[in-house]
Amino acid sequence: GRKRTCEYIGKGNKEFRLNKFCNKHKKGELISKSCCKTCKKCTICGCVAGEIPMKRQFVDSGKSTIIQLNTTLNNVRQLVGKSEGMQPTPSSTDFILLNSKGDELGKLNIHATNYAAVVKQSVVFDPAFRDVTAVKLNSLWNGAYLSELEVICDDEENDNTVYARIVKGCVFRSNIILHKNKSVKECADICDSMPNCMGFEYGVEHGGTLGTYEPRDCQPQSSRTITYCHGGDWNLDFYQYPYVRIVKSCVRGNDSKLYRDKSVKECEAICDNLSTCKGFDYGVSYGSDNQLYMPGDCLPQTSLNTDSCGGEYYNLDFYRRDN
Repeated sequence: GRKRTCEYIGKGNKEFRLNKFCNKHKKGELISKSCCKTCKKCTICGCVAGEIPMKRQFVDSGKSTIIQLNTTLNNVRQLVGKSEGMQPTPSSTDFILLNSKGDELGKLNIHATNYAAVVKQSVVFDPAFRDVTAVKLNSLWNGAYLSELEVICDDEENDNTVYARIVKGCVFRSNIILHKNKSVKECADICDSMPNCMGFEYGVEHGGTLGTYEPRDCQPQSSRTITYCHGGDWNLDFYQYPYVRIVKSCVRGNDSKLYRDKSVKECEAICDNLSTCKGFDYGVSYGSDNQLYMPGDCLPQTSLNTDSCGGEYYNLDFYRRDN
């Protein structure tokens, strides 16, 4: 039975098959656990990637509601959610992961900046969370409709990849070049080698009917905007690079430590290892007479406030961490 189940699930991590079989139990053990041990066809043992069952629901200002999951999830690396603002002023809502004791493990906050704004965002957890049994929906101010809650789990192929996976995400009209039959890690390395790459689409089997993408297709992108592209229809996921470069911009007044002569990648690694880092100023040459900062200077920042800081004057760009 175990062998037949693994063969049926097959290559490509087909979501409907995973959801049907990997959440079932055999002799008291999740099939996802036993199948994962024998042929690695399921996603990571004890966690099936996909949408968490929840209806599109309105959560009013100052209110909250809890959704109990059908099974405990382990190795949860990323959470994706969608918020639709309904008030004439901005809204702020939380998707909070809870464990079996009711403790808060981590959260995704979505801030909608204007009336009726539709925002889909993700957050990456490091380390990954275990014993996830429920999700709390919380509206901090001004109500919003919340939906499309998805969980993404660790797997061996995605280890050591800093890109945030957005299930059924894609980008319109920003293709760089298509590479066939690549792993996620190989595709990430390809994107890293391209200075204009903001992320990459990756072929998976979602049952979509548009386009000709195949599993393991790697399509680097020069944009990270996914708002109007439905990857499920095209059999694509999108892997979004965590940093956004804001040219001629900077953060000031945070007494950040200065690291000299660093590449952008080295500065990203420094920021990644600081729990409070939200981005970094990076030294470039804009020809300013101000010589306070030099090309290759790296200044990790705990704030995202770029107001009243002239990056061109200080010869700085700001790299904002978005996930």
